[in-house]
Amino acid sequence: MYKRWVMLFFISLTLIGCIYIPLPEHGLISGRAMIHQKDIDALEPGKTTLADVLLMFGDPQERSYNDEYFCYNWERVKGVLGTIIGDAPLGKTHYFCTKFSQDNRLVRRAHIEASMWGDARKKRDEVLESWGKEDGKFAEN
Repeated sequence: MYKRWVMLFFISLTLIGCIYIPLPEHGLISGRAMIHQKDIDALEPGKTTLADVLLMFGDPQERSYNDEYFCYNWERVKGVLGTIIGDAPLGKTHYFCTKFSQDNRLVRRAHIEASMWGDARKKRDEVLESWGKEDGKFAEN
């Protein structure tokens, strides 16, 4: 009985005209470059400087007006949506955010990734807001 439902499900997908094919994360859809976890782990709070981060990763896509916060983002292929008329890659968004002290030393770092259908930007905003609250920069609502 279970096999019938599975078979019926896949047949209905082909009749509808679209199917999602999950793939191992690979390739770059957007962003200048992917930042590997080993590179993130190599950054040491209190020791790594703002100049070190710029030399390692280049200019960030987003930065605060006083260079206290940097955010890099990229999107990698996580699956393909196939339809009758073609296919399209579906991506997974990543953010790498840093916070620097007044003497340009790394204070915090975070690699933020959302699920395929999640909102990575919202997660990024929550992380930056929590860092600001810890530093007394954002008022509680």
